[in-house]
Amino acid sequence: MNNVELYYPVLTLIIFTAAIMCWLLITRISAMKKREVSPKFFKTHDNGECLPEMAMQVTKNFTNLQEAPIIFYALCVFSIVLNKVDTMQVYLAWGFVISRMLHSIVHITVNHVNSRFMIFGISWVFLIVLAVRIAL
Repeated sequence: MNNVELYYPVLTLIIFTAAIMCWLLITRISAMKKREVSPKFFKTHDNGECLPEMAMQVTKNFTNLQEAPIIFYALCVFSIVLNKVDTMQVYLAWGFVISRMLHSIVHITVNHVNSRFMIFGISWVFLIVLAVRIAL
């Protein structure tokens, strides 16, 4: 299989993360314009103010997209470098990306914790299987 096939899920997650970052900026700027939080808050995040709920959800979600996906990116690089890219690795990569996107959508919309937890767990299954397949 061509290694390029693994680039598509990686690029999709990068683009999705950038979109969430844009949403993050929009919610923060909106909160400042509405005077729900002052610009000083963003210096240290500990001046006694709190972000509005939506801005906080998007912030937390953006942070989530900087955690497990880093492992995903590394595993994709390892798959390519070690010539381990096959159809199953690509499917697993897409499974991870789709589950992370679903997690984000749930997190920043209905924010149903049980659903988020289940989707988060599924995303880690994809990640672990990706890693095990590389190691074998």
